[in-house]
Amino acid sequence: MSKTKKYTWEIDDNVEIWRHDLFDTEEECVGDYLGNYARERPEESIFVGEVEPYSISVDSSSVIEGLEEQAYDECGECSENWEPSAIKGEENWNELDEQLTKVVVDWLTKHNEMPSFYNIINVREVAVR
Repeated sequence: MSKTKKYTWEIDDNVEIWRHDLFDTEEECVGDYLGNYARERPEESIFVGEVEPYSISVDSSSVIEGLEEQAYDECGECSENWEPSAIKGEENWNELDEQLTKVVVDWLTKHNEMPSFYNIINVREVAVR
């Protein structure tokens, strides 16, 4: 998704999945409701929310801990002294988080599997009549 704000709308703000299209403005959301839904479901207001794309982030400490467990499962006690998870320094972990996230995002992009779902934030009720 682009970096510009996108909006969507729903009649009930308590639904799990908002099923309407994405629009550039709140006014376009109201226009979509009025033009395509108001006749069959007249409402005084709808809920409009800002779309926040889901952001992929890899937790490197979980990956490293998984590698330690895998090493122990395969090699037993002789791997007990190998503890890369004990590396100190937040900057080291942030660096690995960024590198692993980039690799995963590149792989998902290559295979056309980037998420198309999103969070809805800053929801507000908008009068339509």
